[in-house]
Amino acid sequence: MKYLGIDVHSSASVWCLLDQSGEQRGRTPTTYPDLCELASRLSKDDELLAGHEVGGQVYLVHDAVSAAGVTIQAFNANHLRMIAASRKKTDKRDSYWIARALQTRMTPHPVYIPRGEVRQLRRLLARRRIVMRDRKRWQYRAQGVLAVLRGTGQPRQQPDQEQDRPTPRAP
Repeated sequence: MKYLGIDVHSSASVWCLLDQSGEQRGRTPTTYPDLCELASRLSKDDELLAGHEVGGQVYLVHDAVSAAGVTIQAFNANHLRMIAASRKKTDKRDSYWIARALQTRMTPHPVYIPRGEVRQLRRLLARRRIVMRDRKRWQYRAQGVLAVLRGTGQPRQQPDQEQDRPTPRAP
């Protein structure tokens, strides 16, 4: 059994592979084809279990490694840091400690990464929330303009316009 720890960043990812013969380290670009190729190359001879920290690239990494037929788990970075008990946080150490936690089965509870329809529904609901917020904002604007036109509301003064303030007296 092999254990792969991946520390993901926007441009390049650092990985560490632990198996019976020792450890291997490397860097790979954080793109779908490169991550998929890495996972399939490393899982060629033996079963591979991969892990990574949850971050902005979580769906990309999860989909690429899963497409190669590798089991992958995502973890909360703060929980992994407690297991590693490491003061210094570097990419190499992070990838090593992820692989080591998988190897010793000392991993925190994995984070749920939704797939397919669930992910699409979440995107749809997030977009709906934005549209509803914008709709409400435009409604309030229209109500304000109509109130001013009817003469029932007071127009807001701009901060740079002079307001009716008493002039300061000279001492």
